[in-house]
Parts: sequence; structure tokens; C-alpha cells
Amino acid sequence: MASKSAADVGAPAAARSQVGTGIAQRVSLNAKSSMPMFGLGTSHNGGRAVGAAVTEAVRLGVRLFDTAQHYGTEAAVGNALAKSGVPREELFITTKVWPANYRSMEPSIHESLRNLQTDYIDLVLLHWPGCEGDGDGRLQAWTALEKVYDAGLARAIGISNFLPRHLEPVFDHATIKPSVNQCEFNPMQQNPEVVACCRRLGVVFQGYCPLAKANGLNHPVVQRVAAAHGATPAQVLIRWSLDKGVVTIPKSTKPARVRENCNVFELQLSVDDTAALDALHCDLRVTWDPTDVE
Repeated sequence: MASKSAADVGAPAAARSQVGTGIAQRVSLNAKSSMPMFGLGTSHNGGRAVGAAVTEAVRLGVRLFDTAQHYGTEAAVGNALAKSGVPREELFITTKVWPANYRSMEPSIHESLRNLQTDYIDLVLLHWPGCEGDGDGRLQAWTALEKVYDAGLARAIGISNFLPRHLEPVFDHATIKPSVNQCEFNPMQQNPEVVACCRRLGVVFQGYCPLAKANGLNHPVVQRVAAAHGATPAQVLIRWSLDKGVVTIPKSTKPARVRENCNVFELQLSVDDTAALDALHCDLRVTWDPTDVE
């Protein structure tokens, strides 16, 4: 069967309501929680640089901050947010549990809570589908994550890098359904089957790596669209992702780049711009590839 294009798939998670505009736009996850559509990714072990990026993002109005146990950035994110003066209830913090911790779920969450200087995490994800026991291991990990949710340590729970064959058994097994699936998403990797699966199940699709590293920034089509709007290639790629209804988390450790990435909410891509960017899908992966995970 031929792979679907992004145009065939459309915007994911259509059943989830969205409210607000611009940097304040949010999407509902469950009865307890809604998530900003735009945030800051922090998958760099950058120490003080991460803290500076978080501080600048907070100043610009960003309230979604994405980290993970595996990144080594939880403490830097937590420290910067604690110093920000923004009330905890206005912030949305995501972390991810690494597979090595799936069988010690709750202790690892308590360590994340200490690092993040908070008594709850807004969204906790299983970081990777590969784990001890494969399919059964994922189901056991999900059950353990449900207990974290029931204990009030997480306001929402979900998965990351799960393909449909990983997601669907977890969804069928779950008492508490996954709220989010976070995967690579950019014009070169539109993950159409994953997006379609998430939309069908009512799971919010969140995209990381929206710039596709140099592959996106240096692509002549992206550069042409950017020049036509007086924008940067990064701004075009972020705007395209947001226009697809995808929760988007560009990462940077540089405050100047954070400012650039946040300055996308007045940019309007034309129908022709969007079609040109849609046509770039080539199933390129610039980061982890879950294809071979059983």
C-alpha cells in the first residue's frame, strides 16, 4: 500500500479542542489538563546554556518546557523555572522516562520531581518503545505509568516515538489512555501513518525536531519561502508545523535562537507555500528511528 501524504492525513487529533491564539494557544489532554501548542525543547546537555534558554523563553511567554531523564537537563530546567517567578500552575512541564527505568517507574519519577523542583509533572511520557520484554514490557511500563498518574504525580501521561504497531496495543490495554505521542515531525518526515493513527484514537500528536536540523534550514524550497516572507527558514518550518495542528517544540540553547523561534505568530504561509513544503516529505529521519523496534 502506498504511503499517505501529509495532505491526505491533515491535522492530527481533530477531536481534541484547541483554545486561545498565538503563543497562548492550548489543546486539551483530559479533564485535568490542557497543553500549550508551542514550547521549548531542551534535549541538549547544555548546563547553564539550557537555563539561559529557558529563562529567555519564559520572558517571551513560553509556558511549555520539554525535558527527559535521558537528556540530563531536568535539573537545569527546574532551576530556571523555579527562579522565573511564574506561578507553577501557569507552567507546563514534560519529562520522559527512559526504558532502563520502566521497571523502577515510581522511584525514577520521584527523582525527576526532585530535579524539576515540583510536586507534580504536567505530562510524563514513555520515551522509547524498545524495552525489555518488547510488547509485554511496554504494557507493563504503561500500567506502571498509570499508577504514577493515579498517585497525582502526573497530570497527563503518554508516549514518545511509538509507531502505530507500538501505540495500538498500549491503547487497547490502557485503563488511562495515552494523551500524547511525541515523534519527529517536519516537512521531510511527516510521519503520516503515526499522525493518522493518533487522530483516529484521539491522541494529541506532538512534533519534535521541527527544523530537521540542517536538512530543513538549508533546503532551497524552505529558503525560497522564507525569503518571500522576510522570515528565517527556522520560522517557516515552525509555522508550517503549527499550521498542521501539531504541538511544536523547537529546541535551542541560545537565547537569540529562542527569540527567533518564538517570532512566528504573525507569519502567514500561503496555500502555495504550504503545498510546496508538504511536497518535501521523503521519510527522512534526522534523529532516532523506531522502525526496527519490535
